[in-house]
Amino acid sequence: MNKYLSNKKAIFLFMLPAAVLYLTLVIVPIFRSGFYSFFQWNTIGPRTFVGFQNFIDVLKDEKMIISLKNSLFLMVMMVFVCLPVSLIFALILAKGIRGAKVFKVIFFIPVLMSSVTVAQLWAKIYSPETGLLNVLLTRLGLESLTHSWLQDKSVVLVATIIPVIWKAIGWYMLLMYTGAKGVSQDVYEAAKIDGANEFAVATRITIPLMSPTIKVCLTLALMYALKEFDIVYNLTKGGPIYRTSVPLIYMYEKILSYYGYGSAISVIIIIMCLIISIAVRKFFPKIDTTL
Repeated sequence: MNKYLSNKKAIFLFMLPAAVLYLTLVIVPIFRSGFYSFFQWNTIGPRTFVGFQNFIDVLKDEKMIISLKNSLFLMVMMVFVCLPVSLIFALILAKGIRGAKVFKVIFFIPVLMSSVTVAQLWAKIYSPETGLLNVLLTRLGLESLTHSWLQDKSVVLVATIIPVIWKAIGWYMLLMYTGAKGVSQDVYEAAKIDGANEFAVATRITIPLMSPTIKVCLTLALMYALKEFDIVYNLTKGGPIYRTSVPLIYMYEKILSYYGYGSAISVIIIIMCLIISIAVRKFFPKIDTTL
């Protein structure tokens, strides 16, 4: 093994295809977007250099502000609903309950489903006339709670976010389950000898020792919320009246006809992702010391 690891030419050759793909599909588009964000261009006519005007216009754009507010709400739901539920499931499964393997598969199935499939499934559930949700509410005598879930402005944002969280829970549960199983059994045995109950073990031992995994999940969840596109677009396309619009949907709408403006939106999204990553890294050491 050491012989292969010391062969720098072999390592370079193995890494080259992945590096070329990453450079072509990630790095080059980022710099391309950054370049065109300083121009006013519709992809057909001549480019006009406008400096930071596109960024100024984006930050003043009411529709963009609505999209950012929707993403912020999704972030809150990811942090306070999705991650806690994932953590609870992970801790329960890590205890080695009967049927744990079956439950892991069941929870992970939505992750394996394509976003389009998830959107179509929940569109059927939310159907005003034949949807499972309204039919169930009617059968329970709760007809007053029925809605046109994807058209009613008062509930459409929450209705759209639920499938996003439903699809994500299994992924974060698996990551946290791996983190929980990585805790040494010797620590648990010492805690039992000291008379610690299950709740104390979970809150004072397992979760603090899982903090690196939780930190990764928190970063990914916040970025996931900011970059969400597929499910929301296939459910509502950002409507009605931008009530469910998110930054990537608004960028997609703009970039088709105003490439420079859409590129400015994409650059802002990238910067926000970097800020989130840095903020989590700075904030989490303070959490670690208090647990």
